[in-house]
Amino acid sequence: PTAPAEPVFESSRDENQASVSPDGKYVAFDSDRSGSWHVWVGDADGNNLTQITRGGEAGFPRWSPDSSRLVYAETDGDGQSIFVFDVNERVLRKLVTATRDADAPFWSPDGKWIYFRDHGSFLRKYWRCSLDCNQNETLMREGPKAYSMQPTQDGKFWYYVIDDDSPKVFREKMVGDRVEGREQVEGLPVLIDDFAMFVAKKGIYFVSAAKPKTLEYFDFATRQTKEVLKTENNISSGVWVSSDERSALLPQWTEHHHDIMLAEPKK
Repeated sequence: PTAPAEPVFESSRDENQASVSPDGKYVAFDSDRSGSWHVWVGDADGNNLTQITRGGEAGFPRWSPDSSRLVYAETDGDGQSIFVFDVNERVLRKLVTATRDADAPFWSPDGKWIYFRDHGSFLRKYWRCSLDCNQNETLMREGPKAYSMQPTQDGKFWYYVIDDDSPKVFREKMVGDRVEGREQVEGLPVLIDDFAMFVAKKGIYFVSAAKPKTLEYFDFATRQTKEVLKTENNISSGVWVSSDERSALLPQWTEHHHDIMLAEPKK
């Protein structure tokens, strides 16, 4: 909090859903800076930015616990599918699932499983699949429409946002191969949007609707809230904190632009 927020990977286009790799070396996010939504990866210091998706529109990139892979959702000929990108080998593979419109993927804390949402179920069903998925995914959750699903690092709980009238944080407990027992997290205010939280080791970083320019922290043990950082612009479309909790990625609303794009025909 003693250092001011600084821009990284600036663009006149939109960019959101940013996440920093657990080893702190890379940042991944989705952006429409190329004309449509794709996943981009760059060094944490803002250098060597690369567009890693080239097919249909893609988004929701999330790092594996060992920082070696990215999982994301991409629109293809079969609807929307989940892809895994090996950062070191630059190898891409598609998860073969029975779910036609899979999106919003994320990793289990041990890196053995990939969870994803069935968009066709109106965001109510979440499934689990291994890297060798062959249309044999397991239903993990079926309940109210949920956003920004995140497991705790010990894998005991899933935290998420329900936005029936305003974004509120809930959690469910992992019981065997299912999560169940929905309860609202008391002490957390209404959020600025459906993605304005990050589940850390001992608490939750969040941005409330009442303080759209302030990053706050909610402690699980004390159930107390404290302000971490104030920014010049509203924070929106995602919050992500590094593994050592020394830095945060905060997408912010800035000035609006109209861009002129040059399209070259294929030869």
